[in-house]
Amino acid sequence: MNKILFFLFTFVFSIQLFAQVGSIRGFVYEEASGEPAMFSNVVLDGTKIGTVTDGNGFFNLSQVPVGTYTISVSYIGYDGISSSV
Repeated sequence: MNKILFFLFTFVFSIQLFAQVGSIRGFVYEEASGEPAMFSNVVLDGTKIGTVTDGNGFFNLSQVPVGTYTISVSYIGYDGISSSV
């Protein structure tokens, strides 16, 4: 009986650990022209989480732990920008 309870507790606890992450998705556009900022860098400051936008300016940061972050976008030839998420 104790082994079964231990297994159930461990299983339920491990599921909750996996549920504590999320995703941040969005698009990056050039302010002046409104065109997508293709292949710009998107990074969460203070972490090793980052990605590059695709041809439509879309990015997806996955496996982001719950919390408040500052997201930074940089693009060659443009000033970088940061925002709190």
